[in-house]
Amino acid sequence: MTKKNRSSQPHDEVVADMLQTDPAFRAALINEVMSDGEYGDMLILLRQLTLAEGGMKIIAQRTGLNETALYRLMSAEGNPSLKNFSKVLSALNLQLAVTAKHGGVAA
Repeated sequence: MTKKNRSSQPHDEVVADMLQTDPAFRAALINEVMSDGEYGDMLILLRQLTLAEGGMKIIAQRTGLNETALYRLMSAEGNPSLKNFSKVLSALNLQLAVTAKHGGVAA
């Protein structure tokens, strides 16, 4: 089996390879991106995770959403509902969890 030269692969493919082979990295990365509140970065990461799982067709089958809806949901202008976001995370073998902010004090 020939190992791919990462320097010749597009960025998304390199990230997808890392996401596919390291579940702890996958979870840590999505938690980091979500904690930053950069929704555009989160949508980019969802696309990379989708690529790591085999592409839009596979995720469409797992979620019951059509591919066009997934492309729109993960586009730069995407604004997924919580329901669809949860479906996509589940299809990516992830789940949404809520934790208290560090240093936050309840009123």
